[in-house]
Amino acid sequence: PGPSGYVLRGKTGSGYSDFKNNKRLGWYVVHIQAKEKEYISVVTFNDLEPQSSDEFASIFAKKALKEILKNKSL
Repeated sequence: PGPSGYVLRGKTGSGYSDFKNNKRLGWYVVHIQAKEKEYISVVTFNDLEPQSSDEFASIFAKKALKEILKNKSL
């Protein structure tokens, strides 16, 4: 368990919505367990403009969800 008593398990994934123009997509699906409650959350990320970065888009989806949970004190 994390500092707030929650257990987070997740899976990321990445691909391209437009490979030719280097527009990435990514997702992060998580299961959060907190005492007697359970939550499922999904975050998706999709480039609107072509990117030159080699970073997987799933990294951005994961960062976004962690920031959301942090802001909710989870």
